[in-house]
Amino acid sequence: MQLQELADGDLQVFSPARLAGVLRTTKAEIAGTLGLSRDALSRASRVQARKTQTRLREMVEILRRVEAYTGSSPLVAYACFRSEVLPGFRRQDARSACTRRQGR
Repeated sequence: MQLQELADGDLQVFSPARLAGVLRTTKAEIAGTLGLSRDALSRASRVQARKTQTRLREMVEILRRVEAYTGSSPLVAYACFRSEVLPGFRRQDARSACTRRQGR
């Protein structure tokens, strides 16, 4: 998964639509996975918000690492992100660890 494919401009703003396309899901599903409202990935002003972009950036970075580590596709990396238990993080999945770390 190339970051250039997922971002608009010079990697300043991640595109939820492009990410959804790569992962073959919807923006609403990604918003739920990240603990954000649907509006956060639908409204242009909210997509560019710091909180939204931080969550998207973290998710993409985790997906890239899982993909590289396992040699799998972005779809398999996304499935792991949503469900694989992380022993060093109180047996949470990566999604839960990310959203809880930020106090949400």
